[in-house]
Amino acid sequence: MIRDRVQSILIAALREIGESSEIEGLQDPTSETRLFGEEGLLGSLRMINLVLELEETLFEEYGVNLVIADEKALSQKRSPFRDVGSLVDYITGLIEEADVGQG
Repeated sequence: MIRDRVQSILIAALREIGESSEIEGLQDPTSETRLFGEEGLLGSLRMINLVLELEETLFEEYGVNLVIADEKALSQKRSPFRDVGSLVDYITGLIEEADVGQG
């Protein structure tokens, strides 16, 4: 399933950040792990780097150029960047809208 694959890609990227930056909360992230904003574990620069890495990996995986941090994402009442689960849901929606990996 697309959602499961997106989550595993995100979890792997977060573990890498957690290990290289020694951020304990990212070394074993779950869908509830806070990413950005209040109580978030990532600052602005790390969040940008994560988004860029995800876009690159998702392009390699699905062959589509996704823009994760766009006006649509930034204008939502509840930020898709607040935790792992919300970001996975948001990215899965973008992939499904692009009709990638279906069938």
